[in-house]
Amino acid sequence: MSRVRHHRPSPAIVVSVIALFIVLGGTSFAAVTKLLPKNSVGTKQVIDHSLLKADFKTGQLPRGAAGPPGAAGAQGPAGATGAQGPQGPAGAQGPQGATGPQGAPGPQGAKGDTGATGGMGPTGPAGPPAGRAPFALTTLDSTGFVGEFTSVTVGTDGFGLISYDQLLRRRHER
Repeated sequence: MSRVRHHRPSPAIVVSVIALFIVLGGTSFAAVTKLLPKNSVGTKQVIDHSLLKADFKTGQLPRGAAGPPGAAGAQGPAGATGAQGPQGPAGAQGPQGATGPQGAPGPQGAKGDTGATGGMGPTGPAGPPAGRAPFALTTLDSTGFVGEFTSVTVGTDGFGLISYDQLLRRRHER
């Protein structure tokens, strides 16, 4: 363990501390006796609830606890009606109400005149050849190497179709 050393204060420190106490004591004495004459503190300088019983002379404070509250007095007469105030601003619009039930159907109107006959429409695609079903395909070309497992066809809708079977070609080459 280390020892705590005690140092004596130097004479300059002792003199400065004594001078400090004398100066502060003199200032306090002057403030109390010269700056604040007797009875100079009034109600404006006192903060509410800051005084104690010891701050008052005998007889200045009421004695005993407060008594119970007295009975309520009779109701006074009604006052005169005041003038009507200005009209207030309009309130916000309320939410939309629910849709009501559907009404009864109205009477049927008079029948109109028959319109003019329309013109002839365009000619449609040719139908399937006689004796074939409408989904039958007709092969247009099947010659050469690509034609062996390939077919080009015109469907019943008039559009061309190209069919190529890669799987059958591989089996055939084996």
